This record gives sequence, structure tokens and C-alpha cells, in this order.
Amino acid sequence: MNLHYFFALITSTCICAVIAITAWHRRAAPGAFGLMLAMMAEMVWSGTYAVRWLVSDVTTQLFWLDATYFGVAFQTTFFLVFALQFTGYSHLLIRRNLVLLSIEPLLTLLVLWTDRWHGLFYGGLRTTGTILAGGAWFWMNVVYSYLFVFIVIGLFTRAYLRSSNLYRLQTGIILFASLLPVVGNFLSLTGLVAIPNLDLTPITFTISGLFYAIGLFGFGLMDVVPVARNLLVEEMVDGVIVLDVQNRIVDINPAAQRLLDISPAVIGKPAGDPLVERLHIDQARTHSLASITEMRLSQNPPLDIELRITPMLDKYQKLTGRLLIVHDITDRKRAEAALRESQAFLADLIENSGVTVFVKDIEGHYTLVNRKWELWNGIKREFAIGRTDVDLFPEDTAKEFRNNDRRVMEQANILEEEDEINDDHGKRSYLTVKFPLRDKDNLINGVCGITTDITDRKRAEMQLREAHDLLEQRVQERTFELQTANVELEKAARMKDEFMASISHELRTPLTGVLGLSEVLQSGTYGQLNEKQMTALGHINSSGKHLLELINDILDYSRIEAGMAELSISPCSLADICQACLQMTAAQADTKHLHGSLSVKPEMVIMADERRLKQILVNLLGNAIKFTEDGGSFGIDVTGPQDGSIGMEGTAGWLNITVWDTGIGIGEEDQARVFQPFVQVDARLSRRYSGTGLGLALVRRLVELHGGGITLQSVPGQGSRFTVKLPWSG
Repeated sequence: MNLHYFFALITSTCICAVIAITAWHRRAAPGAFGLMLAMMAEMVWSGTYAVRWLVSDVTTQLFWLDATYFGVAFQTTFFLVFALQFTGYSHLLIRRNLVLLSIEPLLTLLVLWTDRWHGLFYGGLRTTGTILAGGAWFWMNVVYSYLFVFIVIGLFTRAYLRSSNLYRLQTGIILFASLLPVVGNFLSLTGLVAIPNLDLTPITFTISGLFYAIGLFGFGLMDVVPVARNLLVEEMVDGVIVLDVQNRIVDINPAAQRLLDISPAVIGKPAGDPLVERLHIDQARTHSLASITEMRLSQNPPLDIELRITPMLDKYQKLTGRLLIVHDITDRKRAEAALRESQAFLADLIENSGVTVFVKDIEGHYTLVNRKWELWNGIKREFAIGRTDVDLFPEDTAKEFRNNDRRVMEQANILEEEDEINDDHGKRSYLTVKFPLRDKDNLINGVCGITTDITDRKRAEMQLREAHDLLEQRVQERTFELQTANVELEKAARMKDEFMASISHELRTPLTGVLGLSEVLQSGTYGQLNEKQMTALGHINSSGKHLLELINDILDYSRIEAGMAELSISPCSLADICQACLQMTAAQADTKHLHGSLSVKPEMVIMADERRLKQILVNLLGNAIKFTEDGGSFGIDVTGPQDGSIGMEGTAGWLNITVWDTGIGIGEEDQARVFQPFVQVDARLSRRYSGTGLGLALVRRLVELHGGGITLQSVPGQGSRFTVKLPWSG
């Protein structure tokens, strides 16, 4: 038992209670709630520690020593909360962070009260005097607490360095008070204190509380809150100047220093004459009325400001100083000037426009008319403004105008109407467009109308319609003429084809007889002929066959063009057809010593007209042999979709029959002409190769009758490849 220690600690407990209660009453102030929690923890610490010195029983002493940790464990945590709130970092005190801060104190209490089973806290060093040594968890808690204390000291040190001269003393008191518990705890842990078995830490925390109380009651610490002032005032974009009744500058923030080009060294000094003259602050020196003034400061660049002077009165309504707020309105002034310029431009545009412009309010009173409106209506704007249509126009016209205005405003739609008016210049057309006007709350408060003279446009539209009608009539007439001509042309073409088919038939009949008689004479039926006679009969027979082929080609082509040709579709073996065609042209190829070849799969079968297909291939083979020099080559290649060929439309399902040669070839400029009837590449009378130019045209038409097509690839001097593409189902 030690009553001296007891009374000292009870006094500390009472002081902590007073500070906690005071902070609770001022808990709205930044940091007050954290200070209240810290003082309550200190009150628990000091109170339980006081009871330990009042009892004599060892077990009871040990119990109350353990009970002190209900305050000790949370003390530094609550002081950190106080420091964060006071220095403007209260946004960090979210629920998650508070939970994390409470983990170590709660674990410390758990380890302390279960030490008898593991010894982590006391480590076998427990005494009845005080807890200044222990096991692993004890020293970990010491380090943890000192870490928080140093963070608190750092926060207050930073706040002290950033405080202005006016508030630095108050911040310095808090910083000094925060250092005292560190000193007391260090002296107790190291044993340098002369008081035996007494932990000075709770007493030094109480002394810190006294200094906080001095700041609280002596300087109005919670009312002024220096750090909050720094965050709010120092970071403001508006300039803030505080003057006392003697016009001394008590405080000035960085924004005011920047805007007015003033050094912070002026704090505590009277406002100089240049500043007084520039801001006209001498006018408000002797009275307590607030004022707002806009002015331009002559500097580079010029600065437009709004100066708000607010008197600061004490509770007796006595003037104690003035608060000057300097707001930079340069951008606003520029925007206002730009708006005035835009409004002036719009006014000039409306005034000098070639259309009439008028504006009416919701009651129908004219609020704006332009020069064109005056000229068209013959009414001066000075007379029109403020009057309604009833005051300016005949009753029927005014009623119609007013009904249209109401419809525009009620339906909130645009209204367009055209009118025709007879004046001194004749009948003229006008287009009036009316639309509702809205205020800043998007409520309709009037109507605007724009009237345009559209007489010229109407005349142009009428002329355009007349021209269109005339053109349409002429197109119809010309179309009828073309249709009539087409009918005549079709009739003539059909008659031509019928004539060609008929004349070819009539020519073929006697020609067949001539060929038959020549062959009979050559056979010696009517007696033996000499060599000259046989030669002559050979020429007759050869020329007759050539003429018969020509007649057959003409007859076939005419029948196709006349739509009289029919196909006899049946399954055809491509290998047999190709082989037969090569045999039919073998004699012609042998005379030129040409080498023929065939590439076709035996199983390939196609649905086609066998006779026409042979006619196609014989024509192509005949051309290949005719235009290939002696000793050259020609042949037929047949491929299907499975061989990688691509059809006419770029898809599989086509059979390709290619007749190729190594002949003279065809130039690119002539390739499109060779499929035209009666066209030859070499059309000279002295041409080397004979022919009518009808063979390829006939081939193309026969291929098209089969639903296919034909393509040509040729290089002069290297040969040609004619590819017949026919539909194939496999």
C-alpha cells in the first residue's frame, strides 16, 4: 500500500475524466472524439493502477495490475485516432481500418489473461510493483505501441511545420504534450527514474492531457483547429485575407499571395498603401457593413476580381476585424464579354437577315421584330413591341395568328404554313415557320416565327414539274418507238433465221447429189477415168464437202438463233465421245504429222446431247489441227470437281473439257472477238487459213444450250486452250 502513489494516480484519473467529458461536449470538432477515447483509456489505466497501490493482498495487486491493460492496450491506438482526426486524415478511419487497429490490443488482452498457461506475456518476470518487463509478447506490444506513438509525433510535427505563425504556438503545445508519454515510459523501462516500482507513463499521459486542456480552454484549440484551417483555407482557390481593426494583416493564404503578388512576410504588419488603394479596403475600416465589389487590377496580365469584405464581430457585436475573400473572375468576365459579342452578332444577324423574324411572349405580346418585319408589315417596331396581333392586324388575320401560336405552344411542335398574298408585284408565296421558346427551366414561355419569301422557289418548282412532265411524256413516246422498232427487229431477225434455215436446206439437197455423183464417178462405176479427171473429181468432192459443212453450220446456227434447236439429252460416256472425235480428225492430223493425246477417266459419264457434244469437240479439234504447225501437238483433257477444278460460279459441280494445241495462238485483243459469228482474226483476202468464222460462234451457242460456258486461254506463239464447262452431277 502506498497512499502517495494512490492519490497521484487518482488525481490523474480525475483530470482525464474532465478532459474526456469536455471533449464529449465538443465532439463535433475535428479530433474531439479521438481525444475523448484516449482520455477514457488513460482514465481506466490510471484508475486501475491507483487501486493496485491501495490494496495489500498480493493476488489482488496482481489482478489490478492486469486490469490496467484494459486502458494500456488501447491507449496508443486511441491517440492515433485522435491524431488522424486532428490533422485532417479522418478519411482513413473507415470500418475496415478500425477493425485492423483493434486486433493487436484485443490479442494483447487475450495473451495477458491466459499467460499462466503459456508465459508469452510475462515470461516468468511478473512482479507486484509494475509491468516493466516480460516475455516475447510484452516486448512486441511495446514496439507496436512505440510505433504508433512515433506516427502520432510525426503527424503533429508535420502539422506544426505547416501551421502559420498565428497557430504555430497551439500546434506546438500539442506536439510537446505528445512527447511527454514517450519520456515517461522510457524512464520507467530503463529504470532511470528514482521512484521505485512506479510506472510514470500514466502520469505523463495525464500531464499531456493537462497541456491539451490548456490548449482547449486557453486557446480555443477545438474551435480553431489549425490543421483543418490549413486544409480548408490554404487549399482554397480564392484568396483569403484577415485584417484586424487596425488594418493589420493577421493571415493570408497562398491563393491571395498569388493573386495579389504579396509575400507571406506581411503577416502581422499593417496593410500597405498600395494594397489599400488597390482593394479600397480603407472604405470599410470604420463600419461593420459587408460589401461585394468587382474591380480590375492593373497588372500583367490584368486581373478581374470580386472582393467580398465581411466584418468579424464578437459576441457584443463589436468589430474585431474583417475577412476579405478575393475571387478571380477573369474567366467569367471573358465569358461575359464573349456572350455579349455573341449576342451582338446574333442581333446583327437577325436585324439584317433577308427573312422576317419576330418573337412573342406566352401572352402574345411582341418582344422582338427585325427590320424586314417592319418593311413587310409597314409597322414600326417601336409601335409593335409590347402589343399583340389584335392591336396590329385585322381581326380575322390576328385570330388566325393567335390560334397558330397557341397550337405551337400547346403541342410543343414546329408549325410550317405557306400563304399566297397579292401585292403590288403580283401573287407572292410565303413560308412561315413557328417554334416554341423555352426558359432555363425548359418551360415554354413564347413563340418565335420566321417568314421567308419563297415565290422564286415556287416558280422554279413549277417549272421543274412542267419540265419533268414533258420529259416523262417524251420518254414514253420514245419508249413506244423503241418497243415498236424492237418488235420489227425481232420479226426481221426471225425472218432472216427462217430464210437462212430454208435456203441452207435448199442448197444442201442438190449439193448432196453432186457429192454422191462425184463419189460414184471416182469409184469407176461408169468407167475408168484418167488421172486429170480423177484430180478434178477430187477437187469437186473436197469443195463440195467444205460447202456442205458451211451450209450445215449456217443451218445449225440459224436454227439455234431462231429457237428451233432441240437437244436430245441422254447419258454419254466422255471417253467414248472424245475417242470418236479424235478418230474423226485423225486423217487431218496425220497430213500435218501432229501428235494427239487424250486424258479422261473411263468412268466419266455426263448428261448431254451426244451428237451436239461431238459437234462441239470436232469443231474445236478442227481448229486446233488447222492452226498448229507441222509436227506440233494437240489433245483433250477432261477434269471433274474431284480433280480440283472450279466451276463457272466459283463452286464445285462442273465438268471441264479442255481442247488444247501448241499452235499459233490468239492475241489478247482478239480473244473476245473469236466467239462472234462470221468473225476471223485474220480477215484479209490473202489470209493463210480458210474458214467462215462461224465454227466458234456455233460452239459457244451449243455449249450454252447445255447450260454451260466456254473460256479461252491463249498466248501468241505458244498455243491455245479452249475449256468447255458443263454441269455435272458426278
